[in-house]
Amino acid sequence: MSGILYKGRFSRINFYTRMVFIIGLLLGAAVVLFILQNVVPVTVTFLVWQFSGTIAALVLLAVIAGVLIGLMLALPAILNKEFKNANLKKHNKKLEDDLEEHKQRMIDTPTTVVNTTEPVVVEKATVIETTQ
Repeated sequence: MSGILYKGRFSRINFYTRMVFIIGLLLGAAVVLFILQNVVPVTVTFLVWQFSGTIAALVLLAVIAGVLIGLMLALPAILNKEFKNANLKKHNKKLEDDLEEHKQRMIDTPTTVVNTTEPVVVEKATVIETTQ
């Protein structure tokens, strides 16, 4: 079991991705076996349309239609995540730039060291932020 689990940042993601891939391969192999064993010609009627062909061809068309429908249903969620990711990257870049600006201000700000033996008590403090 230790050969499958990885010690890394995304070990759980890698494991689940590989498991889904293996399950997909097994299901694909099962479909291929079904198609190869069922080559009897049939006629399928759907509403006003009539399709003739082997069971194998009709099952293959049904699988392809299912994959396309699944992709179309998943596409809005995928695009939504991509747009959110792009917005978060822009926001992250802005925050990094702001942080660098504040670090530079801290470096450029002169500091004064007060040498006293008595403790300094601040009764009221006001922070004023200026924009440039």
